[in-house]
Amino acid sequence: MQCSYLHWVALCALFTSAKAFAEPFERYTEKVPGTLVTFEMLPVPAGTLEVAGNDGTPRRKEVKRFWIARTEATFDEVDTFRLGLEFADDVRNDRMARLVDARARPSSPYHNPACGFGQQGYAALTVTHHHAQAYCKWLSAKTGKKYRLPTEAEWEHACRAGAPAAKLSDEELNAVAWWRGNSETDEFPDGKAHPVATKKPNAWGIHDMLGNAMEWCTAGDGKPVLRGGSWKDPASRVHPGACFTKIDLLSVTDPADPKSIWWHRDGQHVGFRVVREE
Repeated sequence: MQCSYLHWVALCALFTSAKAFAEPFERYTEKVPGTLVTFEMLPVPAGTLEVAGNDGTPRRKEVKRFWIARTEATFDEVDTFRLGLEFADDVRNDRMARLVDARARPSSPYHNPACGFGQQGYAALTVTHHHAQAYCKWLSAKTGKKYRLPTEAEWEHACRAGAPAAKLSDEELNAVAWWRGNSETDEFPDGKAHPVATKKPNAWGIHDMLGNAMEWCTAGDGKPVLRGGSWKDPASRVHPGACFTKIDLLSVTDPADPKSIWWHRDGQHVGFRVVREE
């Protein structure tokens, strides 16, 4: 009887493993259990990326295939985690909701995270690298999938979409990105963030990889780094190789002591998007 039971357990494990392995590597819509959150994930093929090393010497990096969000994470998505807007539609989801302790959720900011630009359909702004990582952890717990922030190599590979790391002309940039040259409005003459996916996607269907909000990535040494440029940057800083590492400058006016681990008061141009590994 015991052997029969163990045999059955082994067959179940084998079936589950085979099912996971056989999952199609294709576009899908994620519906986060116990929430109203949905977003699209796009497949990014494996590839080889040539990047400059610390000494300036070109180096080749192999990138495994992965999925990436079609757009930057929006306030609609992130606020569900921040404000605890989950509901239990079955017992399993209720247990999942309890996996993330309320104390692990972001504290209330001292400012308006939307910065007056707009909220519904806009990239979530002023979030720290820690905040973005906590969201990914929550998302993984809710869905059972491996969501996280992209590495620098993954982000740049997805941004280039198989093309060289060339800088775009102003006209080309206008078609795919919000940057200093086109982000101004009557209300915000110095520029502002705009709703996601209002510019053309790149060759792999991914929106706003350049401009709008700079995006959090994790560097090879595990440190946070922002990529891609933003709505407030000139064209020279909005390209696949654009990189920002002076993180302390994003919290200069934060009145808290110590500075918030959840919010960058001076990060009106800072956001993120998620990737999923197999």
